[in-house]
Amino acid sequence: MDGDNSDATQTRFGIRETADYLTPEGYRGYSINGRRIFIRGGGWADALLLHEDASNLAAQIGYIKAMNLNTIRLEGIWGSSQRLYDLADENGLLIMAGWSCQWEWKEYLGVKVDSKHGGLTTAAGMQLATHYLRDQVLWLRNHPSIFVWACFSAG
Repeated sequence: MDGDNSDATQTRFGIRETADYLTPEGYRGYSINGRRIFIRGGGWADALLLHEDASNLAAQIGYIKAMNLNTIRLEGIWGSSQRLYDLADENGLLIMAGWSCQWEWKEYLGVKVDSKHGGLTTAAGMQLATHYLRDQVLWLRNHPSIFVWACFSAG
């Protein structure tokens, strides 16, 4: 010990203030760092078999910016590494992280869908989802690109 470090780590992080509001028509809107923004984006899916190629990933982020989009929606946890999130941070893109709506499809779960809780009808299922959300937030919490967590879209 004697004044030496016993452990060290380096963490990238960013800070962004995110807020939401309801429009007079009842739609949800978002503001980033106090400025209202118009969400322009699309869904994201990783390459087939989750093969991540750094140059291809960078090119896809470039295409998103070239299309004048500012947001990508992840249907489930995507990205086999931090690269997707790092690139979104570096390029000023917003990420709507969360889960896909397949959690609520009867054919996917093989059970009758509960209209109040979607496909989660047991304490064990709800505990699994709670742990899944906790793990996702812990993994991605330092990325300023993530501005909202979208969990369980009502079906």
